[in-house]
Amino acid sequence: MQKKGIKAMKNIFKLLLISLLILNAACTKNEVNLYGDIRGFVTNTVTGEPIRNANVKLLPGGNTTNTGSDGSYEFKNLSAGQYTVQVMSTNYQSNTKGVTVYAGEINQCDIPLTPGSGILEIQNPNAYFGTNNKSLSVTLKNIGKETLEWYVDYNADWIVSVSPAQGKIQENGVAIITIRIDRTKIPENAERSTTITVVSNGGNVPIYVSVNGSTNPGNASNVVRNGMYAYYTFESDTKNLISGKGKNGSIINTGNYITGSPDGSKALELQNDGYLNIPEGMIDKELFSISFWVKGIADGHIFHVGAGGSNSAFNLNMHDGKLKFGVVSYYYTYTPSFSHKNITDDSWHMITLTSDCRKTKSDYITTSLYIDGEMADVVSERFYIGGDDYNAGVKFVLGGENTINNSLLFPSISGLQIDNLRIYNTRVLTELEVMQIYQAEGGL
Repeated sequence: MQKKGIKAMKNIFKLLLISLLILNAACTKNEVNLYGDIRGFVTNTVTGEPIRNANVKLLPGGNTTNTGSDGSYEFKNLSAGQYTVQVMSTNYQSNTKGVTVYAGEINQCDIPLTPGSGILEIQNPNAYFGTNNKSLSVTLKNIGKETLEWYVDYNADWIVSVSPAQGKIQENGVAIITIRIDRTKIPENAERSTTITVVSNGGNVPIYVSVNGSTNPGNASNVVRNGMYAYYTFESDTKNLISGKGKNGSIINTGNYITGSPDGSKALELQNDGYLNIPEGMIDKELFSISFWVKGIADGHIFHVGAGGSNSAFNLNMHDGKLKFGVVSYYYTYTPSFSHKNITDDSWHMITLTSDCRKTKSDYITTSLYIDGEMADVVSERFYIGGDDYNAGVKFVLGGENTINNSLLFPSISGLQIDNLRIYNTRVLTELEVMQIYQAEGGL
């Protein structure tokens, strides 16, 4: 009888152990990794030897790194999607390769470099046709020391021609190619994009081509519509033009509508302690992008998200002529300012911020700054686990004054002019999309 009891206990123990193993496997299976890595090696095409200290650039994003002694490089914690890796090294021809990042995977991208001193450069690789252009020109330049032979490669039925399609460029010489498109193949209000690769003995370089098929060429709101939550153009009001999404704003204290913005429309000018108030957090998300035009900017407060009471987060201010952004007020003092060109010159400038908080991977927030459509700098800040500011905002305030941590006072900027405020609260814009917005809204 005693033996039967012991045997029964053993069977029960085995069943419990099996159940725990099954439960653990189920839990492990449900853990989803949202990001992937790119890894690869850069080698000499002739000898097969690794190339150390080669400069590796990732697009979109603009992140850069150098290869190690074994020719290896790595970009970690990337959102799933299409990327381009560009590699340059002294005494080698540059090379470019596309790679698809899959979530939860290490994606291999090995790139060979051919010895040689001819180097191909494209002076403006972003060919944005907007809503009415049918042709654009792009300049190729040989910045190396030997003649380049090149040709173009593309696959898009709406591109009519690229002329010339091939040629030679002498040392320090240039070649101008013209891209023509068939707008009848672009549906109304649709966006199309593709890549033209210029293949040469001085490396392969991409031209990023995009077009908007809207029949209303004057409406910049049709440009980069994907994920746009709010768009304020300040044409004598503070309404959000994206129906059914972000709330309308209101001017508190003093503000006027003025003419002379970059796109030829009206803009909002804030006087004294005037500010724009939108009654929701707007950008208090783990992934967001915000873009707007400014003139008359100076040291002081630009915008923040109010989190109830006197608490503020997602603070953008200017100090000593440099922009400084911080999601978490607690760490604001320790977060570095951006490095960027002078924007206090009383001219219009487009400021774009893209922010990515990847709490599943690390305790840091990465924020990129673009000035006038071009990447200026990237900063990281600590994420304060004990005080989550995400999804806690009750209002978005642009202009006026603000105090951070009850000690740092940033005054209002009287005469600050604002136009074309865009907000994307679910994703990070690419470099190409930022440039598209800049050009559509009046940038040169």
